[in-house]
Amino acid sequence: MNFPFPVPRGRESRPASTPWIVVKTLWHAVTFTSLFFGLIPLVFVEIEKSSPLARWRFVRPFLRVAASFTFLAFAALGTWSILVMAVNGRGTMLPVDCAPRLVRGGPYRLIRNPMVVAGLGQAFSVGVWHGSPLVLLYALAAALARHLVLQPWEDADLEARFGDEWRQYKEQVSQWWPRFPPAH
Repeated sequence: MNFPFPVPRGRESRPASTPWIVVKTLWHAVTFTSLFFGLIPLVFVEIEKSSPLARWRFVRPFLRVAASFTFLAFAALGTWSILVMAVNGRGTMLPVDCAPRLVRGGPYRLIRNPMVVAGLGQAFSVGVWHGSPLVLLYALAAALARHLVLQPWEDADLEARFGDEWRQYKEQVSQWWPRFPPAH
């Protein structure tokens, strides 16, 4: 995508020890998870309880069990992804502390955005667990914003930083759907 303005580049992580990069990555993940999958959905659920949307709530025990397992599966994918980013890429998931190396291993062999897929899967799981149409709309809005606004910016940034290596990787690995067998 061509932007009508210069694309601000992500700020690469400063050189640091692997344990420090892992610790700050896990800290960012816990903060992100608590805010986006905990606090914000709870606010939406409370708003929903006192609104006409309350009649659309669909809390069911079997859905809560399924949503719990789905959330944990996506959390495992997200954890694997951020740890591979920290160790192999030497950076975190944040654009202000991004990896100075292009990461192509681990879950990144299957899909270009495993952290995003994990986060969106967790967001939808939280919506199902709460039985909340408003939280599901929040997750859908996040998915659309990511795809339409943030993804083009991230792709342009990665192309500017990694050039041909990024273009080759982009041709080999899908943005949203896992590739089987994995890319080498």
